Amino acid sequence: MSDLFENVREEATRAVWSSGVQLARGGAVYGESRDGSERVLRIVQRQGMWVQRVVLDDDDWSCDCKSGDDPCAHVVAAVIALRRADEEDRDLFSGAALEEGRISYRFTRSQGRLALDRVVSRGGRSQVLRSTLSAVASGRVDGPSFHATPQDIDAERALGTRLRGVLPPGVIASLLPILARVPDVRLDGEPIATSATPLGVEARVEDAGEGFRLFVEPVPAVDERFHNGAIRSGGVLHPVGGTRLTGRELEELQEGRIFTPDRTLELVSEVLPDLEARVRVEVRTERLPQTTARARPRLRVEVGRKGEALTAFATLVYGDPPTARVDAGRLVPLGGLVPLRDMQEERALVRRLASELGLAPGRRVAQSGEDALALADALERFGGDVYGDAHRAFRLAPELVPRVAVEGRRFEVAFESATDDGTRAADPQRVLRAWRRAEPLVPLLDGGFAPPPSGWLDAVGERVADLLAARDAQGELPTAALPDLAALCAEQGDPPPPDFARLRALVEGFDALPEPELPGDLRGELRHYQYDGVRWLDFLRDAGLGGLLADDMGLGKTLQALCALRGRTLVVCPTSVLHNWAAEIERFRPGLRCAPYYGARRS
Repeated sequence: MSDLFENVREEATRAVWSSGVQLARGGAVYGESRDGSERVLRIVQRQGMWVQRVVLDDDDWSCDCKSGDDPCAHVVAAVIALRRADEEDRDLFSGAALEEGRISYRFTRSQGRLALDRVVSRGGRSQVLRSTLSAVASGRVDGPSFHATPQDIDAERALGTRLRGVLPPGVIASLLPILARVPDVRLDGEPIATSATPLGVEARVEDAGEGFRLFVEPVPAVDERFHNGAIRSGGVLHPVGGTRLTGRELEELQEGRIFTPDRTLELVSEVLPDLEARVRVEVRTERLPQTTARARPRLRVEVGRKGEALTAFATLVYGDPPTARVDAGRLVPLGGLVPLRDMQEERALVRRLASELGLAPGRRVAQSGEDALALADALERFGGDVYGDAHRAFRLAPELVPRVAVEGRRFEVAFESATDDGTRAADPQRVLRAWRRAEPLVPLLDGGFAPPPSGWLDAVGERVADLLAARDAQGELPTAALPDLAALCAEQGDPPPPDFARLRALVEGFDALPEPELPGDLRGELRHYQYDGVRWLDFLRDAGLGGLLADDMGLGKTLQALCALRGRTLVVCPTSVLHNWAAEIERFRPGLRCAPYYGARRS
């Protein structure tokens, strides 16, 4: 286990190791079982709200959390706790922490639907959870104590606001795959498994008196189906799937819909074509009407704009206005008489659509850049029906011209193209992105495309991008960015910003940091590296710059900061070190007054 400890410490990042130390110090690690060299431990956090399972072996580790770190903080906490227990000759595997209740799931049948209760099982007794896990764990709501697994947390997210009772189909579909990883699930008191694999349905139409009945049935046949989107098959609960029906449609069609004689045309021309696009339909009657009318097919192309892209959606339709369209090779009625198809003419139109526009019926495309310009030009020449004029905005404009404006600390960049109908601008960030990606064109804000000023951007583009990123909400630059702004001004032949004067020595002929002026009330002597830190902090303060003092723990960062303080100062720190700050002020800077300000009762 000593080798495993060293391997984990070597592989863990500094931040992960620090988090693991905090977990171990907080008593979050409990032993569950051991078998030979294998150790299974639980990491319990937030009053039992989070429980992770860690498995350690001689030279390997694993955790059931979803962290992207390897090792994660839970593995770090486990190896630290094991090593500490060995050093103190303690048994970490007493099992005391595992006496808390485990969450189980109890389904019941309720008028053809599934209802759910979550219960906490402990010592042969069960108590129903009537609130959220976090509310019970925090003590805001009375309830049994428990240890929640990641699956329990995922299950609660799937439940949403419906924590118990009859569940909607959408919740059933999300919950059953999660419960497939839970050990204790029951249906009316009997153990039952759940599965993430959906069982499909198919729609059927059959005679119902003078009218028709439309319904869906599971495929294949199953033992029991529930009207809120679940199927029991071979002792396993499955979600209903294999369909693009909504939860409401599925629930309604499981019970069946009746179409009276006066609604027969609605069934034939609207309901069945829409349903056939999403699920297999079997017609078990010969009484459905076959209404037909002769017509010639035609192409219809709808154009639009989506962000920087030109969109086009082509359909093959019959009638004007359309009474039917061809969708994936099938005729879909749109109202009125159902036409008799002309398959030869349909194929000719599809070939023309592909050769002239590069489109296919029923498939929406979005083109940008040069492809959008080519499509717009082809649409202008296309002889079919084109609906919309968005393609007319996709035209080529002259190359963009950069314009830089500096006023004090304010920094602005604009890119404009002079067209026949006025000046058109482009978004500066979009221009920079196009230059970095070597894109030949940039979209203009009011429509059209223009080439970016690549020569100018090759010279100053990176500097301009950095300055734009450094601006605040008012377009002003921080002190640290003024040297770059001054350099850009010099390259453009413009004077530097006024605030650059106090930083000029830093940029032009800088030799060394000046000696610091230590406070008169300082008690104690600074070590050489602390003195260097104070000198650096003083320099940053006087220059109006910010900095990050990143010494290791225990090397006197607080003292160095206290030496650099001038005037009234606000110190923001975690409450865990707040009292240490006050003690350090009293010890090293007795001339300072401090006022700790924290806690729920502060005003």
